Amino acid sequence: MGASFDRTGLTQLASDDFAGAIGNMYSLHSPYFKAVYQPESFVVRTIGYLNICQYGDAYKSLTWLERITVSGTPRRATISAIKVRAPMSTPV
Repeated sequence: MGASFDRTGLTQLASDDFAGAIGNMYSLHSPYFKAVYQPESFVVRTIGYLNICQYGDAYKSLTWLERITVSGTPRRATISAIKVRAPMSTPV
């Protein structure tokens, strides 16, 4: 189910619906999908933010992706801990 959000997000980016793509990626970071590792969602969010000139949010999305990966391999033990400690929608 989470993969369909990624595909929808990519389609929305292609059709210049950047806010819609970002919103769909927020859905993937909800508690409902907390067991699903979707690194592509961070990439879609970053591209969406860059296209609407939200460079700080784009940087924050990439920072979150870096926190949950090490050399391209997810740190599965810490993914849930990061999401519980600091939800993605928390302003910095």
